[in-house]
Amino acid sequence: MLTVADSEAAGIALEQVEPGVVKLPAAYVHPRFGSGMRSALVKATLDLLRDDGYRVIPVSPYVTSWIQDHPGYADLVK
Repeated sequence: MLTVADSEAAGIALEQVEPGVVKLPAAYVHPRFGSGMRSALVKATLDLLRDDGYRVIPVSPYVTSWIQDHPGYADLVK
């Protein structure tokens, strides 16, 4: 979780389920920031996970939908 303007939280929950594989059960950004920030947060997280050689199990409906809308990230899904 990270803090953005005025102490409002944003973050993506990660749960390692086995070596090199993480679940993404939640992605949250305070509603005042809108989906643009949440999209940027998901992209940045997936880019970091890819760089570190991880695969993901998207559990969050938002993350699942985001990956479906960005097929260049489909290879990360286990």
